[in-house]
Parts: sequence; C-alpha cells; structure tokens
Amino acid sequence: MTIASVSQKPLSDPPAYRIQLSNGWDLCISTAYYEGRIPECGAVLSEYEESNLRFASLCFDAEQTALRLVRRAEQQSAGLTRKLQARGFHVSCVRLVVQELAERGLVDDLRFARLWLQSRLPQKVESPRRLEAGLRSRGIEKRTAAAAIESVLTPERELVLLKAFIKKYPEISALKSEGFSATVREMLREEG
Repeated sequence: MTIASVSQKPLSDPPAYRIQLSNGWDLCISTAYYEGRIPECGAVLSEYEESNLRFASLCFDAEQTALRLVRRAEQQSAGLTRKLQARGFHVSCVRLVVQELAERGLVDDLRFARLWLQSRLPQKVESPRRLEAGLRSRGIEKRTAAAAIESVLTPERELVLLKAFIKKYPEISALKSEGFSATVREMLREEG
C-alpha cells in the first residue's frame, strides 16, 4: 500500500494530517498518537507502518468524539473513558486519548470534582463523607475527592452545612463519622 496524498490540517495543535492511501482509505491522524515521521506522498508502507497509521486514525476519531463531549460539559477521566468505550472505541485508544486530554488540561478530575461540589452544595444537605461518596461513585479517586472537598468547604461554609445537616438529620449524633472537621464541630459548640 502506498500514500496517495498527505496534507496538514490547518490550526491543529498538536499537528494533525489527512492521509489518503492508494486503496482509497482516508485517514486523519494526530502526532499525539502517531510515533515516527509522517510518511510522504508516494511512500510504500510496511504492514507495521500501515497498522500504526490505522491506530493513530482510530485515536484521532476517539479524540474528536471526546472533544465534542468536553465541549458540552465538564468531563472526568473515568466517565469519559466509559462514554468512549460505549461508543465502540478500543480501550487502548481510549486510554491514550483520555491521558492526552488530561495532559492538555481539557480533562481534569479535580476541576470536575470542584464544579460538581459547587453545584451540589446549594441543592443538597450532605455531609463531607456523603459528598466524598458521591464523587467516588463518579470515578473520582479518594485523594482527589478529599482535595476538592477541602478546597470548596471553607470552615464558614462547612459550619453552615453542619447546621443544615443537624436540622435535616437530628437523630445523627456522630458528626465526626460524617466527616465534619473538629474545628467546625467546635465552632458549633461555641455558638451554643
């Protein structure tokens, strides 16, 4: 098989190319997923080179789908992985694409977690432990969930949440087990 034509896609970062093969296939690839030099027009491809081009093309297609999802709403790694696999993309492509988008800052689990918490807190009365469980159920790692909760729940905001939680769940006495900080529990005691 030979390369019939090669053209670089304008304004693409990382660089992307449209490659037409002698059998009529039309592939789009990104250098993010293709190792080696971009073949020139007229080059004869080995099976290995052809396989690499096809894989890079599949990754490019997965990335385009992922970017459409990211444009619609904030995504996190595990959820984006599930969505891409549900659309039939191979797991090895999906891993590379999600990793690449994370490296570019387009997918960020901590940012997703913070946004989820900020939208959730005004609507629901939940303890820090329950908020963490909600994040974990969405595929956010424990350490990332804890960091997001810590950044969103200032002591003042946590005190307001604690008061609302006590009002909603008066039978719960073990507030420590619900993840409320000792500082905030002490602030509540001082208020009387």
